[in-house]
Amino acid sequence: MVLVLDKSGSMGSNNRLFVLAQAAYKFIISTVPDGVELGIIMFDSRATIVHQMRQITSVKDRESLVASLHSNSGGGTAIGTGVEKALELLQSNGGTVGSKLLVLSDGQDGNNLDNVIDVGTLDNIGIVADVIAFSTSAATNLERLADRTGGTAFFYSEDESSTALDDAFSRSVGGNTNCVGTQPVEIKSEKVSAASSVPTQGHVFLDSSLGKSTTFMFTPPPSVRTRGLLVVTVTSPDGRTTFTSASPGYLEHSIFFVISIVIPSVAAAGQWKYSIQNSGAGKVGVNIRSSPVSNSGGITLRAWVNKLNINVPADTSIVYAEVSKGYSPVIELQVKATIELPGKKFITIDLYDNGIGSDNFKDDGVYSNFFPNVS
Repeated sequence: MVLVLDKSGSMGSNNRLFVLAQAAYKFIISTVPDGVELGIIMFDSRATIVHQMRQITSVKDRESLVASLHSNSGGGTAIGTGVEKALELLQSNGGTVGSKLLVLSDGQDGNNLDNVIDVGTLDNIGIVADVIAFSTSAATNLERLADRTGGTAFFYSEDESSTALDDAFSRSVGGNTNCVGTQPVEIKSEKVSAASSVPTQGHVFLDSSLGKSTTFMFTPPPSVRTRGLLVVTVTSPDGRTTFTSASPGYLEHSIFFVISIVIPSVAAAGQWKYSIQNSGAGKVGVNIRSSPVSNSGGITLRAWVNKLNINVPADTSIVYAEVSKGYSPVIELQVKATIELPGKKFITIDLYDNGIGSDNFKDDGVYSNFFPNVS
């Protein structure tokens, strides 16, 4: 898998490159399974290999990849050049078949990416490219790249309540057929308001099928560039153990200021509680991930829509979510989908597995509903 990341001049506005680096840091440290080979390309008017392909087998490997991330922006936007450089990197490390690209940009590419797509460079090489459009100003031909390779297109609006960027990273590696290790399950991904005066309390229920490498991550607002402005604690279900800044598994990164609390051994099943105090301004990101304790896997959810391109008002848009444990469907749940729209707006709809309307089969673990008011 290769990350192809935009560091052009426009990524310097609105803390974009720093927000991207924070998301990439969390992805590398806690989401990518052991066994995956990962490389990193960054591009502006040119493309640079900032980290060669490296198989992740240890914390040292993850730290090496993280160290290559930086927040110096400048130059134009040559997405196609970044994609070509990623293909060169893969070809020099065993080939492209079965590989994944995750391409992110906030700008317009001109004809550079279209040329890569149209001349057949991507044909019959066995690669899938997922793309993240970072804001509404991102190039529309990013979606063409995803369509041409069978990948998925994601959109991040930059709204302070949005978790779409973190979620896109997690979803992309989850679809990588070359992931050798066990994929962590993302139990919670949200943005919360937190102040210094009154702690914000939250909780998450950990299923008994999970518990390995359980990690709580707290991301301060991007304007925060000082350690110590976030104070967080995590408490076990029995209330006997509270993890604080003095705990062995606690780390606040010195550059990206993300706080990680890793629960040792296998985390107990039940309701875990956390507390957040924020001396800065803005919302705090909360990401909680845990890996299955056995090869049978935990409960997972996969979401998608029936069409990426909708002709209004002729087409009908449907939102799907598949909930499963291993190969078995999980039924009789209450499932909600939050949809992020252009213009930094959100709507929430209920999804059903009742065999009525948009749902084809009852109790197959696939929940769905029509997406209303598409414009």
